[in-house]
Amino acid sequence: MNEEYSNIPHIFAMSNISNYTIMANYFLSKYVVEGNKQDIDSFYEMMMRLKNADRQLEPGHFGNTWLGFILEEFGEDPEEYMCQGQWYDLTRDGDVLRFKAETAWEPCHQIRWMIEDKYPSLKFYYIGENDADEIFQKKDKAGKYFPENYYLNLFGGDFMPEIEVMKRFVTKEDAYKYVSELTGKSITNDEEFKALQNEWDEGGGGACYLAEYD
Repeated sequence: MNEEYSNIPHIFAMSNISNYTIMANYFLSKYVVEGNKQDIDSFYEMMMRLKNADRQLEPGHFGNTWLGFILEEFGEDPEEYMCQGQWYDLTRDGDVLRFKAETAWEPCHQIRWMIEDKYPSLKFYYIGENDADEIFQKKDKAGKYFPENYYLNLFGGDFMPEIEVMKRFVTKEDAYKYVSELTGKSITNDEEFKALQNEWDEGGGGACYLAEYD
């Protein structure tokens, strides 16, 4: 389990479109937002107001940090958008905000674009993963906040049941070195990593893959 997301209340089951239960493959992400003091103040105050609102919500609802409430703040109808998900762990350090999000399948880009339109100075950086659908994305080409370029998923299965790792790396070489240290096998190139994949895939119930962020 990725420790960065271990505190998520996994209630990812409410469809904002038709109000029926649907289990989605979720995209876990971390965000950093920069901007001038005026826009950061306004955006932060809006998020905190939504979080602390006194609402009567149906059982199974995401809660006050449902992304649809941001759309309603902008005068939009949530049923017209894909906004299945929630944000959490919002913190502020000067004119920089940080938070995490859990969304269906991939990031909710339309909501981010609306926020950027309303607060022109805000700049969003993010990194995140949806393992089930093999979607790995980041918005930080210079690596200012998220220098990692590779995502490693290791599950030892019957071969090494004690191994269950989801971890980010700056370089492929760093990832291979980590796998070598963890498994005791020499992994220095793509061919050796592929050999480990094949070994774990063939009847051992393991998983071993390294993905590059888009």
